Amino acid sequence: MSIFIQYDEQNNVTFYHTKPFDSEEGMGKTRQELETEGLILDMYDMPASDNTNGKLSILKINPSTNELYYEYIDRPLTSEERIKQLESELVLAREDSVSNMLAITEVYEMLLAQGGTV
Repeated sequence: MSIFIQYDEQNNVTFYHTKPFDSEEGMGKTRQELETEGLILDMYDMPASDNTNGKLSILKINPSTNELYYEYIDRPLTSEERIKQLESELVLAREDSVSNMLAITEVYEMLLAQGGTV
């Protein structure tokens, strides 16, 4: 079985077809025509993506070996996840602000108790 692959300069697979020569689902082109547009790999199956939580899988190819593999990158946060993250950061910032105000007040009171002027 052959797989037709197109890829970009960073070796990211931009298009693939697992049945390029199939009489019903194929691309309607000869092997020579497809080889001018991309790469034909003789293999039985596409590699399986490991659905790692919180990661996106990017199908890539090593052009030297024609090996397909996945690169995993952090996925962007959803709007809800980003809001929760910002709310948590806001709570921490408020706590830090209160702690700083209490420390300043304590220093002020110590100075007053020593008879100093402020």
